[in-house]
Amino acid sequence: MITKVCKKEIHVEAEKVKQIMDYSNYWDQPKIIRTLKYYELRYSHIKDKLLPVGNVLDVGGGSGQFMAYMLNLDRKEFYRVTIMDISDSGLKQAKGFRFNTIKGDVEQSFVFREKMFDTIFCFEVMEHIDNYASMLLEIKNCLSLNGTFYIAVPNMPSDGIHHKRRWYPNEVIDEVRKYFAIDQIYRVPAFIEKPLCRQGSILQKLLEKIMYRLPFNLKWFIANHYDKMTMITIIKANKITSSGYLK
Repeated sequence: MITKVCKKEIHVEAEKVKQIMDYSNYWDQPKIIRTLKYYELRYSHIKDKLLPVGNVLDVGGGSGQFMAYMLNLDRKEFYRVTIMDISDSGLKQAKGFRFNTIKGDVEQSFVFREKMFDTIFCFEVMEHIDNYASMLLEIKNCLSLNGTFYIAVPNMPSDGIHHKRRWYPNEVIDEVRKYFAIDQIYRVPAFIEKPLCRQGSILQKLLEKIMYRLPFNLKWFIANHYDKMTMITIIKANKITSSGYLK
């Protein structure tokens, strides 16, 4: 039974999420600003395997901070990087990194010509949208024949508004496999961030503290054998054509 107090709390939380969904100013919010530490924590152990080569597109690339991290900021050759996003505030920041920018909805038709990009990234985007099948097909269309596609999808609870659905690792793999030939699968383990004080049993809080203190390599090993311990699923894939897989 949901009490009036509970209903009010649910309504308040929903309204907070709706405010976040104003993507035009999304990247101007202080709590959304991501630092180097955010990306280092998640991707430093596989960064050398995520290679931006040639003409690069970051789908749903927001402020360009992720691509700036991938390119180390201090490199003079910034390749040919295009950030595609629906957020005006994000694209404004991306221009500060000297990236090409284009405003576009990832759930709609892309404006790029076929086979235009050699490397395409789509990190922490698919959980935010409904029409992910259309997005994957558009990415396939504008990826060059010998190009590489990298996608990362968090395994996190859904609120139905900002995070549309929860993606378990096997679900991400199955969906990507419909459009691409999967080359490699990487995992970011859970409990890499310090546990927050939140509701839960004493046993649950104790377990979180123990998992957080485990060495990273052990967390990584557990994540590779137990899906629920995977925080983010990362896939490296190649294009599929009518003649078969192209590596």
